[in-house]
Amino acid sequence: MDETLESGTLLAGRYCIKRVIAAGGMGAVYDAIDERFGRPVAVKVVLKELAADARLVARFEREAGAVARLSHPSIVHVHDYGATDDGVSYLVMERVSGTNLADLLSKEGTLAPERAADLVEQALGALEVAHEAGIVHRDLKPANLMVVPAGASRELVKILDFGVAQLMTGEAYARLTRTGSLVGTPAFMSPEQARGEPTDARSDLYAMGVTLYCLLTGKRPFEGGDLAEILRKVRTEPAMRADVRKPGVPLELAKIADRAMEKDPARRYASAHDMAKALVAWRTARSSGAPASAPSPPSARELPTMVDKRSGAPTVPMPATAAPPSPVLAPGPDAPKTPSDDRPRAWARGLSWLALATLIAACLLATVGAVLTAIFVPRAWWSGLGMSVDDDEPPPLVAVELGGSSGACNVAYACCDAFRRAIDSEAACETIHGYDQSPRQLCDQVRDTYRQSLQRQGYDASMCDP
Repeated sequence: MDETLESGTLLAGRYCIKRVIAAGGMGAVYDAIDERFGRPVAVKVVLKELAADARLVARFEREAGAVARLSHPSIVHVHDYGATDDGVSYLVMERVSGTNLADLLSKEGTLAPERAADLVEQALGALEVAHEAGIVHRDLKPANLMVVPAGASRELVKILDFGVAQLMTGEAYARLTRTGSLVGTPAFMSPEQARGEPTDARSDLYAMGVTLYCLLTGKRPFEGGDLAEILRKVRTEPAMRADVRKPGVPLELAKIADRAMEKDPARRYASAHDMAKALVAWRTARSSGAPASAPSPPSARELPTMVDKRSGAPTVPMPATAAPPSPVLAPGPDAPKTPSDDRPRAWARGLSWLALATLIAACLLATVGAVLTAIFVPRAWWSGLGMSVDDDEPPPLVAVELGGSSGACNVAYACCDAFRRAIDSEAACETIHGYDQSPRQLCDQVRDTYRQSLQRQGYDASMCDP
C-alpha cells in the first residue's frame, strides 16, 4: 500500500508529518506536529489510489463532520479537517498514546471481569452521545478502542475511527451507503449488518457485546475458515455463552454480553445507556458481594425452555415489543422481614424474660424465708433437732426447765402450738425449712423430741402421748 504523504511533508501549511501510525481500508494515519500550537496530533488522510473515488472522499468528510460535533472523554477530539489544493483530504485529531484492546488481548489473553466491564461501560457512554446525535459507528471492535492511562489506578477508553459511521438522518448521507453493501469487520458485524440490511444504534450494541465476549474469553464468538463461513454463523448460529466458553466468567456478566448479541435487534438492549446501566449494576453487586438488583431478562434462546410451574407446560416467548418482566428484587439488609422471620426471636426473648422472672422470685422467697425463720421459729424446736443455739438468749416459748413429765409435755405442746401458728401453709413450710412435711408432722416431731428427752432423764414419757 503506497503512502500518501512522505515524512517531513507540511500539510495545509501547519501539520508536519513525521511517520505512519497505521493504515486502513480507506486511509492512513500519521503522527504529526501542529506547528501553530506546537502540539502532537494524529492526521488521517485518504490513500492516493482512493482519492479519485468521490464516494469514499464524501464518506471521509462525513467522518470529520460527525466526529467534530461530538464531545465526550471517550471520543477522540477533532481539531481540524479539510482538503489541500492538490486534492488530499485530511482529518486532524488529538494524538492518543495508549494500547488498543486488540493488542492488549494479544498480550494478556483475557481481562479480569471487573476491568472488562469498566472499559466496555466507558465505551457505551461515548456511544450514547454519538447515538443521540444520530451517528452509528458500524465498525466497533477491540482494535478501534484505545486504552489510555488516566492516573495510577484508572484507565480511559477512547473510541477511534468513525470512518464508516452512518448518519441515521439526512438523505444526502443515506445515499452514500448503497443497499446490500457490507461495511465493517465480519466477526463484529451484527446479523442485520451481515445481511446488508439497514442498521441502527442496536448494531453498535451488538458489536459491544462481541467485544465484551472477547475480553472475557479471549476468543471471538464466531470463527471460521473464510469470510463466508463467519458471515453465515453471524447470521444464523447462536453464540456459545461466555461462561460456557470459558469457565470462571461470571454468569450475570456473560448474560449481559449474551443479550447484546441477540440475533433479533428487538431483543437486545434498547440503548447504550441501558446496557451500561446493566454493567454498573453488576459491578456494584460484585463489589458489595450482593446479587445484582436487576437481573437481565432471559435471552431469546432461553425463553422457549422456560416451563410454567403450575401447568408444567412450556411458556410462550414474549413478543419483541413487550416490556421485560418486572425484576424480582433480592432481599437486602434493609428489606422488611416477614412475621415468620421474627417468631424464633420472639420465643427466645420470652424465655429470657421468664428465666429472669424466675430467678428474681427465687431470691425474694429466700429472703422472706430467712426473715420468717429468724422471727417465728421457736428456739426450743431448733434445740430439739440437735442444732446449736445461743445459750445467752433465753427461749421465747419455754418458761420452765424439764422438771417432770407433765411439765415437759406442756412445754412440748406449747412449742407445737406456737409453731403451728407461725406456719401458714405446707408450701411455706417446704420453702422456708426445706422439709417435705405438713405442720402437723413437724409438731409430732417436736413432741417426740421431748419424749425422748424425758426418757433419757428417767421420767415417765407416757404423758406426752396424744
